Amino acid sequence: MTPEELQQLIDILNNEDIDQAANSVNGINLFGNHPIVYSAIFGKPIKKPEDTPFYSVDELKKWWANLDIEAEKRILAKITEYGVKDLYQGRICDFFWFVDKKIDCARRAMWYYRTTLKCSSFSVCFWSINRYISLAKAIGEENLRKKEIVELLRETISKKVNANYDYCFLLKIAKRWDDEKGPLIRAAEDALRELSDSQDYILIGKYCDLLLSLYDDIKNSQIQKEKIIWKKARAIIHTANNLKNTDGNDKFRRANLLKNAVNELKALKTEDAKNYRKQLLFEIQQLEEEGVKALPLFQHSGDASQLVAVLMKILESLEGPEEYMYFLANCMNFLKKKEHENVILSNRSIIDLFSSTVIGSDGRVKAKVGSLTKNTENATEIDKKALQLKAERSACREIVVTSQIVLANVHRFIQQISIPEAMVREIVIRSGFVPPDRIQLYTKGLYAGIKGDFLTALCILTPQIENSIRHIAEMCGEPVYNLKEDGTEELKTFHALLEAEKVQECLDEDFLFTLKTVFVSPYGLNFRNEFCHGILSDAQYQTYTALYIWWLIFKCCYMLSPLPSDIVAASVQTKIAKEASTLNTGSSRDKDNE
Repeated sequence: MTPEELQQLIDILNNEDIDQAANSVNGINLFGNHPIVYSAIFGKPIKKPEDTPFYSVDELKKWWANLDIEAEKRILAKITEYGVKDLYQGRICDFFWFVDKKIDCARRAMWYYRTTLKCSSFSVCFWSINRYISLAKAIGEENLRKKEIVELLRETISKKVNANYDYCFLLKIAKRWDDEKGPLIRAAEDALRELSDSQDYILIGKYCDLLLSLYDDIKNSQIQKEKIIWKKARAIIHTANNLKNTDGNDKFRRANLLKNAVNELKALKTEDAKNYRKQLLFEIQQLEEEGVKALPLFQHSGDASQLVAVLMKILESLEGPEEYMYFLANCMNFLKKKEHENVILSNRSIIDLFSSTVIGSDGRVKAKVGSLTKNTENATEIDKKALQLKAERSACREIVVTSQIVLANVHRFIQQISIPEAMVREIVIRSGFVPPDRIQLYTKGLYAGIKGDFLTALCILTPQIENSIRHIAEMCGEPVYNLKEDGTEELKTFHALLEAEKVQECLDEDFLFTLKTVFVSPYGLNFRNEFCHGILSDAQYQTYTALYIWWLIFKCCYMLSPLPSDIVAASVQTKIAKEASTLNTGSSRDKDNE
């Protein structure tokens, strides 16, 4: 920095407040040429004493590789020697404490901040009081200076210009330090009165939450609390009602806001609040139903004609019911957990930084998936739980696609073949998946599915698959009952069985992932729970999803049965290999033509 630039900077810092100064230093490109000097003088926005006030040297080095730290420090030292406003003196001393951790720098910064607090505007005082408290705690003098901190906080509170976010943050800080809650309550109430229901509902909510926490320390404050809760709810509802309500997104945003209002009003036990909550819930239901209809439908198309043609040739080459049953059970594999996780990881985008919502066909929120990443002390890591949930969601899309392309064609073809019920019964009797006392149930359910009656099939089979997993868990050495404190015992849930340690040790990962995705995960199909709660309509039992679920139960039974004979298996595998080779040859020719 040239002497002329240094003098120009000192003149700016002596004569201008911080907002004007920040604009004026652009003329000498202070940030571009001297980022450390800029950081020390102007700092970072802070809202509480724990916030980091400056950009660290390591942060700045990422953008300025050739940064001369010592030269920047010398410039800052010269600025303090020439003398500038106490605010800037305090920040520069604070920066030296931030970098070098010298206690005398911290104490000098506190002296300048205290002087600043006596004669500056609210915005300047807000930054200064936060740093004063932070430094007092950092050097172990918070108890020694508590009385002074309380006085400075009260003085800063008295400089309020309007009821903004910073003023609310300041009152929250004061609540931690000031044992006299009366003045804080009056200050918060005055600020809240300035805010009408039509203003920022988030800001209103913060003042309401602050007042509710302050009222906790006062006896007989229930009436005041009720008024505050109504104020917060009205602000949320006003915002919801002001949305344009023209598309699906607006309807869902409005519904979510009204849900927030309902949750706030749950704290009120009055009859008026109860009736109003019911009214809002009916409105939410209508908005969610309308929202689903208004959402854009994303579609994807592709040509699977060659695959279907090969599939039909395989089916036409099969001979006898035994071969058809073998092919039906083995035409698809279980869902691959690692494959779906790898797809998600390889296609990560900015969307994965945020939580996502699973919405049912009726518009109701079924589940929420958190961010794919989580911050730890040393790095950003993949959240394994979120990855698994997103994999379950991805697997649902595979179910829909493969059911239409593969299962629907295989099942349609097999329906034309005369598969005797006795053969299905033979598979069931020999299956290790079926307990001996459930043979009739599985036989009737699987045979109904072969005939295309999935309503009957799934109503019979869905409860039984949970019992089968319980049966397998016992064989794995896993207890299937939980002992409660009152001495009673209750069955473990389907989900708990699939998560049990010994079950996971005994059974294949993809098998368990498929069962979890299909039956119990709210991020997947969640079929078991929707079936048990009577959510499914008649039409939902005659879908590709219903076909897949029936097929999955059939596969579970078939794979643990000694049927078929080695001769049948070898015959089908040979026919599959023959037709699959024509598919590969065709693909190669297409590539050559391209």
